Amino acid sequence: MHTPGPWKYHNGTRVYAGGLEVASLSAECGHLKEMRSNGMLIAAAPDMYDLLNDLMESACYWSEYDVPIGIVDRMKAVLAKARGEA
Repeated sequence: MHTPGPWKYHNGTRVYAGGLEVASLSAECGHLKEMRSNGMLIAAAPDMYDLLNDLMESACYWSEYDVPIGIVDRMKAVLAKARGEA
């Protein structure tokens, strides 16, 4: 299980959950914009994981006409990857 959220990216090089550092970023000169984008993406990871889990729980109620073909399989694959099962 991951460190509970919320995770916060602090303008700099670190992502925190409460007072605990969960990620440290580095960027070569000229790539600070990418580092900031990566930090914000990492900080959003627990929220995205929880949302995807919620969507998977409701997927059994979806009609095959309501969602793009293969989306449930893609969601399962992403969750498996996040759990280290892929």
